[in-house]
Amino acid sequence: MAVRLPKGGNVSLSTGAPGLREAFVGPGWSPRVNDGTEFDLDASTCGERYRQNDEFKFKAIGQGFAGGLKPLAEAHGVSIG
Repeated sequence: MAVRLPKGGNVSLSTGAPGLREAFVGPGWSPRVNDGTEFDLDASTCGERYRQNDEFKFKAIGQGFAGGLKPLAEAHGVSIG
């Protein structure tokens, strides 16, 4: 089953896919191929899974995070050494 969400959209994983065991999340376009030219890449958040009442939900976010991966991880309680 494929689910496409616009930025800011969400879906209930309990009612939309009650037997869900795995989920693959991607941006919806082909990844950039690195041909050796420089490019700027910060960390980005494509979505979040959260629990509301008795069900899990997924929300499409699609936004960058200033500063890169370390500040993104630390903002969510992950300590980077």
